[in-house]
Amino acid sequence: MIGLESIHTRCFSLIAPSLRTSEVQHAVKKNISCWAGGIRLFSYLCMISHAIIFRVWRTLYNLGKKMESICIRSCYCVAGQVFEVDFCGVSPSVGCLSSFEPFKTERVSVDLLFLLKVNASDFYPREEPLPKITDFSVDGVSYLISGLPGGGYQYRLTEEKNPGTDCYLESNADFSKVCVCLGGSALLQNYALSNFIMMAYAFSAATKGTLLMHASVIAHGGRGYLFLGKSGTGKSTHSRLWLEHISDTELLNDDNPVVRVEGSAVTVYGSPWSGKTPCYKNKSVPVGAFVRLRQKPENEISGCVDALAYASLVPSVSNMMWDDRVNDGICSSVSAIATLCRVYVLGCLPDKEAAFLCHDTVVK
Repeated sequence: MIGLESIHTRCFSLIAPSLRTSEVQHAVKKNISCWAGGIRLFSYLCMISHAIIFRVWRTLYNLGKKMESICIRSCYCVAGQVFEVDFCGVSPSVGCLSSFEPFKTERVSVDLLFLLKVNASDFYPREEPLPKITDFSVDGVSYLISGLPGGGYQYRLTEEKNPGTDCYLESNADFSKVCVCLGGSALLQNYALSNFIMMAYAFSAATKGTLLMHASVIAHGGRGYLFLGKSGTGKSTHSRLWLEHISDTELLNDDNPVVRVEGSAVTVYGSPWSGKTPCYKNKSVPVGAFVRLRQKPENEISGCVDALAYASLVPSVSNMMWDDRVNDGICSSVSAIATLCRVYVLGCLPDKEAAFLCHDTVVK
């Protein structure tokens, strides 16, 4: 390689023979020295530029890796049960978990009900064939539940009008550790995440005297009255009739309240899940009564005890009957509720007379 000093000497030796004036020779030599210095400066700047570019690239790369390991952690307390949701390497979408805000709490030094991680970098849903347990469809979304080695579960949600846009949940056997992978539209992701958290809550709390129920709840006179029934029976309608015609009433939840048994006390709580009615209240009241609704051509009400009371309650509890741990816990709690609380069956029309009949019978 030819050095800068060698370039300087050769250039001068080529030009110098044709020059006779020492002043001109000195000027030429000075210009060549400046030119050589410019080359040195350019080389130095190139070295600095490459160093800066490499350092910036390395910083951005390390930042990206660090972001993958950063989790946005949020804790929530529903019916006294605390759980955590972590967004790992991703940011929650707009409006995500807005119904959970009233239940947000500080991280506490108690055992979590469950830890749910969203899009964890080390989680990849299993694509190999898994033993199918059951499948069903709700609101245009199909659910497939499969078993995992070790007794865990995989839930796959698919939007029926957009097949291939799947959301996955995988859990251990007791739902204390849950990983979620979300795909598809933001609307599907928000729907799936809320439902996945609801499932994790229901099935991890099943052995703790805590039941997620399908009911509409009215708070009245310091107590909660739960209206049970199949979808379309008129639970929300009956709650509305109480709100319109009976004083001192408040809607606590319109779809999925939580009922908790602690000793001889049975309490109903609001929850982040309230169906199509945005009613997400972090409140609780002692249970006044359970009322199972049935559509009838005339209004009539009767009390239930023992096996009939149990049979009126159990269909409204979220359950996995094939899982002995979950099913045994739920059956135990329902049995306790059937003994501790008043249970009624109301055959009714969707009118105010049905609300008055129910109120006058169950509020004692």
